[in-house]
Amino acid sequence: MKNKVKQNNKKIILETIIIPLCILYLYYMAFNNHPKTSLVISSIVTIITCIEFIVLYIHEVYVYENQYNFLKVLVTVLCILLIIFTGINLFIKLNIIKIIYLVLIILFLIHLLYFVIKSIIKIIKEKGVLYKNVFAAFFGLISFVIILVSTIISL
Repeated sequence: MKNKVKQNNKKIILETIIIPLCILYLYYMAFNNHPKTSLVISSIVTIITCIEFIVLYIHEVYVYENQYNFLKVLVTVLCILLIIFTGINLFIKLNIIKIIYLVLIILFLIHLLYFVIKSIIKIIKEKGVLYKNVFAAFFGLISFVIILVSTIISL
C-alpha cells in the first residue's frame, strides 16, 4: 500500500511540473512579439502573487508562535517593494526604476522557486496536507513561469 501512495505522489509531482511547462510554451508562443502586453500580464500576476505572499506571511508571523521568522518578514517587505515598483515601472520609463524592478523580480523569483521546491519536498516526504502542498507547488510554479517568461519578453 505504501508503494502505491509513493507512485501516486510521483504522478502528482510530474503533473504539477508538466502542466506549468506547457503553459510556459504556450505563453511564450502567444506573447513573443508583444512586449507591452507581456509586461502588463507580468505586472498583474506579480501583484496578485505578492499580495498572496503578504497575506500568508503576515498571518503566519503575527498569529502563530513563530513571531520572529526573519525570512518571512523580509519576503513581506520585498513583496511590498515589488508591488510599488511594479506600478511605477508600468507608468514611468526610467532606467534606474527598470533596474530596481529587475533586481526585485529576480529576488522574488528566487523565493518563488524556493517555495515551490519546498512544497514538492513536502509532497515527496508526505508531510502536511497533500492537497495544500500540491496547490502551493502548482500555482507557485505557474506564477514563476509566467513572471519569468513575461519579464524576459518585456526586456
